[in-house]
Amino acid sequence: MKNSAISKVRTAIKDFEMLQNGDWNPDHDSCQASIDNLESAAAQLKEPRTCIITGEGMYEGYLLHTGETIKRESSLLLWLKRNHKDAYIDDGTFFTDEWILSDAHEQELYLWTEWYDEYDEAEEKKDAAADQITNFMYFAYNFPAGWIQEAFGEGTSLANHIEAKWQNLNKRNGHGGTANVFNLFMELSDGNRETLCTWVAENYSHKL
Repeated sequence: MKNSAISKVRTAIKDFEMLQNGDWNPDHDSCQASIDNLESAAAQLKEPRTCIITGEGMYEGYLLHTGETIKRESSLLLWLKRNHKDAYIDDGTFFTDEWILSDAHEQELYLWTEWYDEYDEAEEKKDAAADQITNFMYFAYNFPAGWIQEAFGEGTSLANHIEAKWQNLNKRNGHGGTANVFNLFMELSDGNRETLCTWVAENYSHKL
């Protein structure tokens, strides 16, 4: 499961925690690696099923009697030999792969199916959420000038307060503009984080 979307999201969370704790000041390549990691996770989240062996997303494959799913025949054989060993081994030797697959299908341990029709409204919402995460990552990497004043109301006490926080972060870490965006984000209140996320979603697009 090392390639699963969940593991990739956990890696991103670890990156954010290190930023928050001041244990990581990423350079250009490190920031891009984090972006690529989240984009890969977002792509997997678009697919309606996940292989329990490889962690790959899937639109078609093997549905097990347990309700779990497997993408490849080789992975299915591995699962059958591991979970139904006693049924498919004789005198220390496994039966042929063809025989095992045929018998397991006859015993209704698995069937082949597709999930293309499950790309519904819920999946579209998931796509939108994944795109917003990716968009924010690009914003942090390539933020425009004056973004704090625009996001929190130019000249307001709130904008000036957050601007001061931003300047202090840049003084302490002059080589980590992107890292400082995440550090500032972690210092904001929940309401101000929501304000910033909303502003980025409405005013910034990495696709332009």
